[in-house]
Amino acid sequence: MGTWLGDAHTWSPQWRRSADISDFTLRLTPDQAAELVARMHELVESYRDVPQSEDTETVRIHTHALPRRSAAE
Repeated sequence: MGTWLGDAHTWSPQWRRSADISDFTLRLTPDQAAELVARMHELVESYRDVPQSEDTETVRIHTHALPRRSAAE
């Protein structure tokens, strides 16, 4: 991520629009969290065999789905 932040200006406008840094906080049960992770993995895996073209680049996807205790606990 640090490399991207330092080099983003060198990439095309299309790549700059396509990049994403997001942070979401959800309230889920363990089963819902497991379902979400499985669905995200399925989606990412569905892109593994997409045909490459001349503008294909390696794209890194990072996910974290970790429970967090509330401040009240």
